Amino acid sequence: MKIAGLDLSMSCPAITIADLDKEWKFENFKVEYLISTKKYITTIEPFNMEGKSIPKDYKHNEERWHLIADWVISNVKECEYINLESQSFGSIGSALCQISEMHGVVKNYLYKNNINIILTPPSQNKKSFSGKGNATKLEMIESFKSKYKLDLLNVFNIIGNNLHPVEDIVDSVALVEGLKDILGEKND
Repeated sequence: MKIAGLDLSMSCPAITIADLDKEWKFENFKVEYLISTKKYITTIEPFNMEGKSIPKDYKHNEERWHLIADWVISNVKECEYINLESQSFGSIGSALCQISEMHGVVKNYLYKNNINIILTPPSQNKKSFSGKGNATKLEMIESFKSKYKLDLLNVFNIIGNNLHPVEDIVDSVALVEGLKDILGEKND
């Protein structure tokens, strides 16, 4: 059975797909993300990671949400379950409204494609992956490095404070790992 973790954001959404019938290791995952930074729009082997250009040619945000939702469905159509990080209420003002709208559109697409949706609060995702519900982005990245023996900051040659797409990939991996645990509990 294939499952997915989706870190949904307006600037760099990321999806990790895992097959529960295969050995659980990063090399067996499929990771795809959208980003505007040209140097990260690439395929990274042997890790089955692919960065694509985030849609820019849209007339209004509603069209943007549908373009992102189409991208999500094109990646997860074979998945039975998807773990989607629920909205963070740390966002304020119009950003919170836009994120909510995008979540609604994507969840509707998932529903119409008969994909079971699990929503995980950000603090629960952080706690199950790193042991800390208030883990920073760097602590999540370090947890990933420890679990999967792979330094994504080095793979992407990231220096500085802008951690995209690494932070998004790590969140999507944490979500798919959390979903594996949830489904294991359901089967116990």
